[in-house]
Amino acid sequence: MKNKISKGLIVQIILLIILIIFVMLTIFNQAFLPIVDFIAGLTFFIIAYNKKNDYSKFMQIILILFGLIFISFGVFNIING
Repeated sequence: MKNKISKGLIVQIILLIILIIFVMLTIFNQAFLPIVDFIAGLTFFIIAYNKKNDYSKFMQIILILFGLIFISFGVFNIING
């Protein structure tokens, strides 16, 4: 029997690869920091969605809160430059 990888997991892996690339770019140019924050926030949301049956509701809430925190950091960085 073949084990299929879910679409959510594929999106999570792609976002993690993009996140790693942008973190490396941020080392050289701080202008990429808001993008890193948004991608990290989206990654936390995707992880919370993918693990909806594995973790307790408390853990899902923590992952969603971290996603909101990172996205708010991204908005803060865009506003304040």
